[in-house]
Amino acid sequence: MITDMESYLTEARTRSSTSCHTLEQVQVLLDMLSEPLAGFQKMYKTLRMLGISTKIESARLGEMGSGFVNLALDFEKLSHQVNERCTQFGTTVSTISAGVTSSISEVVSSQQMHDMTRQQ
Repeated sequence: MITDMESYLTEARTRSSTSCHTLEQVQVLLDMLSEPLAGFQKMYKTLRMLGISTKIESARLGEMGSGFVNLALDFEKLSHQVNERCTQFGTTVSTISAGVTSSISEVVSSQQMHDMTRQQ
């Protein structure tokens, strides 16, 4: 009976270790998802600044800078598109992350209940 209990505990430790490793991998993947978001935000700010600088240059050139106005408007449109897509991606990541967090909480609670039952 003790041998059976030892083998069961060894197997339970192995499963627990595998589960912890999987959860660590999930955390790493979620961290990797946040990196592109920072890049999109930087791109958005750069495009906005480029649009503002182009408008200033257009104003300085007067009538000769009419082409710059169109370019500045294109930069502004592009910056808004990058910002919309970044926001959508962030919302998606947030939703998925909340689901993963909820699932992890359920798994941890289940394991705690299993441990308490096993100890009794």
